[in-house]
Amino acid sequence: MSLLNDRPLLISGTFLNQLEILSDIHSQHEIEGSEGIAALSRTLKSQQDKTSGHDIVNGTAIIGISGFLSQRMDIFTLLFGGTAIETVADNFKAALDDPAVKSILLNIDSPGGAVDGTSGLSDLIYQSRGRKPIIAVANSIALSAAYWIASAADRVYVSSTTSQAGSIGVVARHTDLSGAEAMAGVKTTEIVAGKYKRITSQYEPLSTDGKQTLQGMVDYIYGLFVSSVARNRGISSDGVLKNMADGRIFIGQQAVNSGLVDGIRSLDQILAEPISISKPTPPALVGVATTKGETPMTTESPKPSTTAPVDATSKHELPADYMVRLAEREAAIARGENPEPLSFGQTETAAEAKAELPADYMIKLAEKAAALIGGNQ
Repeated sequence: MSLLNDRPLLISGTFLNQLEILSDIHSQHEIEGSEGIAALSRTLKSQQDKTSGHDIVNGTAIIGISGFLSQRMDIFTLLFGGTAIETVADNFKAALDDPAVKSILLNIDSPGGAVDGTSGLSDLIYQSRGRKPIIAVANSIALSAAYWIASAADRVYVSSTTSQAGSIGVVARHTDLSGAEAMAGVKTTEIVAGKYKRITSQYEPLSTDGKQTLQGMVDYIYGLFVSSVARNRGISSDGVLKNMADGRIFIGQQAVNSGLVDGIRSLDQILAEPISISKPTPPALVGVATTKGETPMTTESPKPSTTAPVDATSKHELPADYMVRLAEREAAIARGENPEPLSFGQTETAAEAKAELPADYMIKLAEKAAALIGGNQ
């Protein structure tokens, strides 16, 4: 029996085909007997121990995420290699609590994997933003479930011009063994209670109800995937559907242009100096060098035009004092004055600063700043 049968997966098609072949081989050589099970248990424990913990380079904890992703160390990770999502979560939380760790780097080389655990890990990473800078790098692939996880980081990169990201989608595969059984002179009959119990049995052709059931599962998970990426990347669900979520794999600059990632940066480039994104460069200053000691996180191509407008969450995206100074500066410009430029390392004049963003965006920022100054949320 295939380990993949009727199991929704977040994985690229090419790797799914490879897993199907390996799964079929495994089904012909089942592990049997108490000794085989005990040996399997010891091997799984050993594999889990090997993937626990994190390395620290220049104050950055490096957490590896590679191969097939399963919720926990199981037969999949043993047979096919891979990473247990629960282990990644434990390593991530340990890095958050480690005083020697100043930032976290998710080093990802995975085609995706199981649905179970993926959403929870993505939520954990997203909800941890602000505690320590979190960077994810597709080195060299972050596909499907792996991208779902990566998208939750503060910044996402591909490590080279040929690294891959995306493959946003869900797949479930049904295998009908009834014909093969008939040729072998075998007939399997399943006795069930409940209309949908074994609705997708592999011992008979997939029924209309069975196909609809699988499609409903796949569509539901896909909706969760799209919504989570939209939240993580700060764009609308429509933007994700239009630019990212048709199942395609994006390579290098394609991933940047689509908004899946923030740029192309190797691990060496990222680790060359301490990572700091606790005070992100304001949108008006994209492309301008950051203050000394900070990694310039916003010098890459900007995100697509689907970026959500300024709203009540903006006070978390820009430092409060920046909003205050922007409001004061806008008021001075409106009075015909020429105020000092904001001190983020740039030397533009007031007129140039005002022209860097569309007028209505500046107005919205100023209005939001005025509301913050007045104590309104």
